[in-house]
Amino acid sequence: MSKAFESPKLIWWIIIPTCIVHLFLMAHWPYPIPFRYLGLFGDFCYYLISNYRILLCLILWATVIAHLFEAIAARQICSQLNIDQDSTYLWMIQTFILGYPSLSILQGYKRRGLCFTINMSSSSNNQQAKPPAMNLSDAEWKKKLTNKQYRILRQKDTEYPGTGEYDKHFETGIYKCAGCGQELYDSSSKFDSRCGWPAFSSSIDTAVRRHVDADGYREEISCATCNGHLGHVFAGEGLRDANGKIVRERHCVNSASLQFQRGK
Repeated sequence: MSKAFESPKLIWWIIIPTCIVHLFLMAHWPYPIPFRYLGLFGDFCYYLISNYRILLCLILWATVIAHLFEAIAARQICSQLNIDQDSTYLWMIQTFILGYPSLSILQGYKRRGLCFTINMSSSSNNQQAKPPAMNLSDAEWKKKLTNKQYRILRQKDTEYPGTGEYDKHFETGIYKCAGCGQELYDSSSKFDSRCGWPAFSSSIDTAVRRHVDADGYREEISCATCNGHLGHVFAGEGLRDANGKIVRERHCVNSASLQFQRGK
């Protein structure tokens, strides 16, 4: 499951664009800057700009190129974390404008992902017998599911954070697989992780299958009956449930992968 899109503090949105705009004006079009009202300091600044225009141009375009490479690096990290396309574009645009303050957030996500321990033995659920598999052709899945459900359940995409139907949903009941109806999670295991996706501390026995993701770092979870993609499991985050108890792991699940049955 991809991490929620996060923006750096407002101060960076003020300082960095302002510095770049001023650098551009000083290097290419300094006349609107009111140096004459700044006294001796203004005269000194105008002298520096007049004599070091080429250096200012080099600094400006070196900054732009550095931000461009940081945006490319952000795209690569988004790809490694399986962040959805819309969020990837936002990360790239934000990183191109702000540079390292934005890139550092993504790098922090990546480092945390690397330190998550994939403890296959911790899931006793998967050591038990699995329910019968449900196998449909790709054409049958396309006909059965909505476009969004197909994209996430069958193509392993990720919905945009904070937009899912069940992110802030805390009714009593059972969460089932949207593809086959398999019961996956009891509402008693759901908690608010503030990550932008529904979070569960555990699954119903034998309902969820785990395996190491293609990136080699995370543990993907899928429906044991139809193999529909649900999300990922993250361990060791130190999150607490509604009762204040530290949860050992977080099942980060797409809302589109779920359907809810009240009161069971």
